Amino acid sequence: MTKVLLIQPTEYREFYNLDRDYSRYLSRELGLLHIGSMLADNNIEVKLIPGLYNKEKTFSLLKNCKDFDVIGTTCLTPEINIALEILKKSKEINPNIKTIIGGQHVTWLDKETLRENKFIDIVVRGEGENSFLEIVKEKKLEEIKGITFREKNKIKKNKGCKLLKEIPKLNEDLLTKYLNDIDKEISSGPYEKFQFNHMVTRGCPYNCLYCIEPKFWGHTLRFKKINHIIKENNIIVNSKSCKRIFFMDSTFTANKKYAESLCQEIKKQKYDIKLKCYTKINIYDKKIASTLAKAGFNLVYFGIEHFHPYVQKMMNKKSTFNEIVTGLKNAKSASQLTGSFLLIGHPGDNLERSKYSYSKTEYLIKNKLLDEITPFIYVPYPGTDIFNNPNKYKLKILTKDFSKYARIYEPVITYRDFSKDEIEIMFQFFAKLAFKTSSVI
Repeated sequence: MTKVLLIQPTEYREFYNLDRDYSRYLSRELGLLHIGSMLADNNIEVKLIPGLYNKEKTFSLLKNCKDFDVIGTTCLTPEINIALEILKKSKEINPNIKTIIGGQHVTWLDKETLRENKFIDIVVRGEGENSFLEIVKEKKLEEIKGITFREKNKIKKNKGCKLLKEIPKLNEDLLTKYLNDIDKEISSGPYEKFQFNHMVTRGCPYNCLYCIEPKFWGHTLRFKKINHIIKENNIIVNSKSCKRIFFMDSTFTANKKYAESLCQEIKKQKYDIKLKCYTKINIYDKKIASTLAKAGFNLVYFGIEHFHPYVQKMMNKKSTFNEIVTGLKNAKSASQLTGSFLLIGHPGDNLERSKYSYSKTEYLIKNKLLDEITPFIYVPYPGTDIFNNPNKYKLKILTKDFSKYARIYEPVITYRDFSKDEIEIMFQFFAKLAFKTSSVI
């Protein structure tokens, strides 16, 4: 019987034993949980290793890969080097193991990834559940949609697969085992608590220039059945270390009818746990704010990103400052805490426009409309038009060392009128402002 090992790359600072915040573990294994659930539901033996461990411990755990036939991992752009180290090590330990990688980064750089890393056998592009299952069931590779693979000395790329009509449920046994493993690690390790990052919709109807989500998941919203979500939540809230469920959907309230129906069911459960979600500021009215608050969503995060009208226009966002204030006031009318992501250095930004954005941020914090901010240095991720055509946006990409693409270390781009040093200085100003609010939530 085929045995599959799934392993989540650890966050960069933890993997390399660098200084980091151990106050909470923010899970990133949902993609692999979905892959593993599809396998488990088809009677395939699967083990999932969370991204909790440093390099030494990860490689120690990999010694057991001798017992597995397939190893799969996933990665966002900043994690690609770690994912590659993991698969390379697994191939050294077990030359016969089949190595598979998926995720947003390799979806757009599939051929390059295979060409530069001979120890990788297959890249799964985009939504990977069905493709991964067919690989494990040993269907002929040339017949599997959504994969890029090596055949002898040639790299072949099959057509993309169709998106699932609805989001599949998580396998309850796999989810329980995964949560138990995290509880055990947190009880004896450096982390203090755990946030489960959930996702109950896929797709985004919007088209922000910097974002790869609509291209990866599609523009059409797809949903998980509400009864499946409640069953999953009921397992998650029983985790000893989980203190919050974060619904990381691109826009949780994009379909208000679905969000309201889900909130009504969540409300009935009376969870003793905090809930959090993302949404879009100019669609957040008082009614939906009240509905979420009554269900236990005490914190709402908005993707404001920048306050200057020109930069917002470049981002393909259309929220005016008055709409932003209204959305925040609507959250406050429901006694919710508010947070926002902010980008420094996006195309269209410069020193004066960044200062403008800073002043508006400071104003909202002082007036107690915005409780927390999370600033990021803009990074052009693979798959975006900006990454593919930097000259079109009058920027220069300084490095393709993707370990530097975490958006919190240093700029990887520069402009004529907004230098790398200026971007970094403005990020530090925002970071100091963020530090003042970080204890609020």
